[in-house]
Amino acid sequence: MKDIEKTLQQEFCCYGYRNMTGELKDLGWIINHKKVYRLIREHKLSYGGKIRPEPFKRDFIRFRTPGADRPLQYLSMDIKYVHVHGWKRNVFLLTVMDIYSRKVLIHMLRPSIKKVMCWSCCR
Repeated sequence: MKDIEKTLQQEFCCYGYRNMTGELKDLGWIINHKKVYRLIREHKLSYGGKIRPEPFKRDFIRFRTPGADRPLQYLSMDIKYVHVHGWKRNVFLLTVMDIYSRKVLIHMLRPSIKKVMCWSCCR
């Protein structure tokens, strides 16, 4: 318990029982994560659940978002990297959305996306 308390008193330390188990094993203890969980719970050293940081106040966002007055004035594009099990490989998913109506205009799923390919298919 002394090693657990000593580790938790360090600055910026927010270990859960699994990280604490790894820390104790690095210190030379032979211990199971279930035992660490029980010790932390019995001695009330946990934070009582998942640690959630304070939400970041995003006041600056309203000044950076474009205010569209008509459809197709501003478009938003997003590229995601997804795994397709049928192909057994990763592919790119390009989504283009109209800011004014918040509707998706096009989805494009390709193994590679190049600038030339995007402009040729979107014309």
